[in-house]
Amino acid sequence: MRFPEELMDVYNQYDRFVSGDVNGYPAWDIIKSIEKQFPVDDLMLKDGTRIWNLIRIFIYTFYPEMTRKRSSGFKKDFLVFFLHLFFKKPKMLNAYIFDEIVVSISDMSGVDEESIRKSLYSYIIVFKEAKHFFYKKYSRSGIHDVFLDCGYGRIPMAKAQACRELGIRCTERQHGVIDEFFPAYVRETPTKNHDCVPEYLNTYDELFTEIVRKGYLFLPDKVKTVGYPIINKYILVSSQWILSEEIRDFIINTAAVLPEKYLILFQPHSLDPANYDDLERENIILVDKNMDIDVLFRSTDVHATVFSGRGYYANVYDIPTVYIDIRDIVTVDSPFVVKTPEEFIEALEKII
Repeated sequence: MRFPEELMDVYNQYDRFVSGDVNGYPAWDIIKSIEKQFPVDDLMLKDGTRIWNLIRIFIYTFYPEMTRKRSSGFKKDFLVFFLHLFFKKPKMLNAYIFDEIVVSISDMSGVDEESIRKSLYSYIIVFKEAKHFFYKKYSRSGIHDVFLDCGYGRIPMAKAQACRELGIRCTERQHGVIDEFFPAYVRETPTKNHDCVPEYLNTYDELFTEIVRKGYLFLPDKVKTVGYPIINKYILVSSQWILSEEIRDFIINTAAVLPEKYLILFQPHSLDPANYDDLERENIILVDKNMDIDVLFRSTDVHATVFSGRGYYANVYDIPTVYIDIRDIVTVDSPFVVKTPEEFIEALEKII
C-alpha cells in the first residue's frame, strides 16, 4: 500500500522545525544558506574526501543536541578523548570554507564560534579515523557488499566512504523517516558530490524513492523501492551456472506474476561469468555472487534453487527450500518441488 502523500506534510513540518531546530533556527535553512553562499563541495580532508555531506548531518542531528543542553554521550566517549590526544584538529584543503561555515552557523544560530569549531573538529576527527579503520578492514576482508540500516552519522558515513574508495557496493536500507527536509537524503542545490553517502538506497515506498531521486545526494538509478520489511517476504534464489539461462527465464516469468508481498533476492553462482544487470525488477534484487550466504540467510524467509547444496545448509537456519524442477525430470510428489511459476507461488503460499 502506498503511503498517503498528503500526510508527508506532517513529517516535512516536524522534521524541519522540530527535529532540525538549532536554537530556534531550522537546520535545513542554515544548510541551504551556506550551500548558496560558499563552494562547500570544495572543502576536503587532506586525502581528498569531500566532507560537506558529513557537516550537513552535524548541523542537523549532532549540533542541535548540544544546543538543547542534552548529553549526546559524545564528550564522554573514550574514543574521542583518545583521538584528541593525537589530533587537535583535522587537516583540510580549502580550510577557509570551513571557517566561513563556522561563522555562518554561529551568525544564524546565535551559538559561539569556538564551541561550534571544537565540536565540529571532534565530529570530523572521529569520521576520519573510523574511515581509515574500515578502509583497512574491508580491503583485507575481500567483501563485495556492505549493508547499512542507517546511512548517516559519523560511523555509517565512514563506512560508506571507505566503500566508495574501495569500489565496494554500499546499500542503505530505509529504517525510518525520509522527507523533503531531511539532509541525509535531500539537498536543495544540485551537486556531483556524493562523498560520505551510501551508493545505494532501498526504500519502503515509491513516495520516498521519488523524494530522494529529486534530492541530488543519491544518483536516481541507485534508489530503489523494495517495500516494507514487515510486509515483504524475502525469497533467496541460489542460481547455478550450468543452468543459468533456464533459471534466469524462470525467475523473470515468476516475478511477472509474483504477489506484491514477495521480494526475490537473486544470487548468481560464484563461477557464473554471465552479466545479470538486466535482471533487476521492482521485485528482484540482484545480489553480489560473492556475498556471504550466512548474511543472506539471516534476511531470508524461503530459499529456492534447482539442486544447489545450499538446500542442505538452509536447514541449519530452519529455512525451507523450494526446488525448481527446471528440466521436469523429478518424479517425487512434494509441495517443495515445483515445475512452473504458478506452482512456485502456490508453494510459497503453503510454506510461509
